[in-house]
Amino acid sequence: MKLQSILTIVLILVAGFAIFKAISTYNKKPEPNLSVSQPLANEPAGLLEGNENAPLVIYKFFDYSCQFCKQSAEQLTTILKDFNQKFKIIHTPLSFGNEFSPNHRAASISACEYDSFGELSAHHFFYNHQENLEVALDSGLTTILHRYSDDEIDIIQNCMDSPLYSEWLETNRSIAQQVGLSSVPALLIDTDIYIGTYSGRQLQSIINSYLTDDN
Repeated sequence: MKLQSILTIVLILVAGFAIFKAISTYNKKPEPNLSVSQPLANEPAGLLEGNENAPLVIYKFFDYSCQFCKQSAEQLTTILKDFNQKFKIIHTPLSFGNEFSPNHRAASISACEYDSFGELSAHHFFYNHQENLEVALDSGLTTILHRYSDDEIDIIQNCMDSPLYSEWLETNRSIAQQVGLSSVPALLIDTDIYIGTYSGRQLQSIINSYLTDDN
């Protein structure tokens, strides 16, 4: 056999092995970055998506300025449908800015809409306008919350004037500090924390492992 033919076969085998390793890594269930070693002082506060009676809860820590957070949220929503509501998502705002920052203000509106009416329209609005979050906020509540009547917007505004959303964000910041979480997106599942972005297949693998454990 000629040397050139041998080299060609070797290259094909090496390439095949590299592809196999890449696929295996892509499909492999990631390991958690952190684990909660002691009970949390409080439960993370956030916006529920899915069946409130689902056996598995996933806390998704996010910030509205984080593009990867939006990507992760969309993946989880798709997987939620695929898993037929076997888990629920708690979208948990973790704003690192002060109370006047766009992220903090957006979180306050989303929290108060959800607390007042159980809806996520502001949450989706801010994700869809995250590249111009300050401009979106300056458009006013009647634009952000156009589905509501003036009286309903007043209810949301009254909530924003209360300490509710600040307590939400403070609770979540305290939990993040307790477990050593300093970046988003991040998922808290049971006692495990997964930080960063994952493929849809990896997220499915992660979630399925906890559903299997529950069964």
